[in-house]
Amino acid sequence: MLKRVWNRLLIKLSASKKHANLTDYWRDRARRHGKRSVLNMAHGEEEFESVTDYQKQLLFPLLKSELSGSESAVLDFGCGPGRFTIGLAELIGGTAIGVDITPELLKLAPISPSVSYQCIGTGTLPFPDSSFDVVWSCLVLGGIPDEQIEQSIAEFERVLRPGGLFFYVENTANAASADYWFFRDEDTYARLAAFCKPQVLGRYEDMGQTITIFAGRKS
Repeated sequence: MLKRVWNRLLIKLSASKKHANLTDYWRDRARRHGKRSVLNMAHGEEEFESVTDYQKQLLFPLLKSELSGSESAVLDFGCGPGRFTIGLAELIGGTAIGVDITPELLKLAPISPSVSYQCIGTGTLPFPDSSFDVVWSCLVLGGIPDEQIEQSIAEFERVLRPGGLFFYVENTANAASADYWFFRDEDTYARLAAFCKPQVLGRYEDMGQTITIFAGRKS
C-alpha cells in the first residue's frame, strides 16, 4: 500500500517537473515547425492551409448560428499564428484580439485594422471584467495542464460580458495524455465550463481522433 502511494507521488512530481516549462516547449516547437506547430504533427507542412480552411468551413457557420447579432468584440484565446482571428472579427462585424503564450507564432499572424495580438502568460488575462461578447478557443485547452485548466476557464467567465458566448473546440479522443497534451472527454470539458452550460454542436475527425465542438452562454 505504502509503495503504491509513493509511486503515485513520484509520478505526480515527475509530471509537474515536465510541465513546468510548458511555454518553453511551445516556443521551441514554434521555432522548429512554424505555423504547423499548432496542428496535429501527423499533418504535413503542406497541409496547413487545407486543414485551416476545412476548420473554418465547418466551425464558422456553427459559430454564426450561435451569435445574437449584437456582438462587437471577440477574444481568440490561443490564437497561435492568427489562423482564425481576422475571420472572427469579420464574422461579428467588429474587432478581435488574439492572445497566445508563444511570441514566435504571433509574429506570423496576419495584420488587419480589425484585429490586434498580445503575448500573455499562463495566469490572469490582461483584460478588465466583461470585456468580450465572445471567447473563442480552438484546440488550445488540451495544452493546459490539469492544475491550470480551471483557472483558465474562470478567466474566460470573468472577461465575458453577461450573456456572452463561449465557443470552444477540443480533442476528446479516448487516449492517454502526453507530456504536453492532455486528453479529456466531453463530460469533463462540459463540467469545466459549467458556467455557460455548454452544448455539443457537433463533432469531426482529425487523424482518427474525435474533435468536439461546444458552445454556451454566460448567465
